[in-house]
Amino acid sequence: MCLFLTANIVAQTTTSGNTPQRPAQRAYANTGGGILIAPIPDQVYMGAPYMPEPIIRDGNKTLIKNKDYVVTYTNNINVGIAIVTISGRGNYRDSKDIRFNIIPKSVNQVSVTPVSDQTFRNSQITPELQLVDNGRPLKQGIDYTLSYTNNLNVGIASVTITGRGNYRDTRTLNFKIVAKSISFSGATTAPTRQENKPATNQQQQQQQKPKPKPRPVRR
Repeated sequence: MCLFLTANIVAQTTTSGNTPQRPAQRAYANTGGGILIAPIPDQVYMGAPYMPEPIIRDGNKTLIKNKDYVVTYTNNINVGIAIVTISGRGNYRDSKDIRFNIIPKSVNQVSVTPVSDQTFRNSQITPELQLVDNGRPLKQGIDYTLSYTNNLNVGIASVTITGRGNYRDTRTLNFKIVAKSISFSGATTAPTRQENKPATNQQQQQQQKPKPKPRPVRR
């Protein structure tokens, strides 16, 4: 039996007032001969391969993986369009590619180490952040970028995380810049001025004692 041709059937739900709602997307690609394949919804990036199992029906029968068909996956890790290739086997033949989207994950859903208080240093303070997604450290410049505001003087500074690549959205964290102590190590003091004290009796006697005359040198 030929497994794949194309057509679309979309089921739509309504409210109790018969006002049409957005389609529920319980749609199947009618591939001919009663073969229907359920669409694969968007998947949020998780840093590992996505391998969604397609649902395939032949009339009232649900096909069995590895008996009626096998699947392979392409581009199913990073953000973009992933492909599930369904290949018939046994009573079914031919193949069909089903595409689904892997969409970026919000940076608000990853762990971020808080920024500790920073001491004023008379230059812009740009502390590094540690972002972790399910145990996997994110890389600055690849997964996110950082920008800083009010990060020079004492007060409340902020750092903004902007997702890129497999991540999206922005996230802002605040941190404190605290005053630097005026004291410093290795301080020196001016030498104290010594006062002239009167000489003691012993010092006066030593000063008045005549010095011995040098002895003549014999030749």
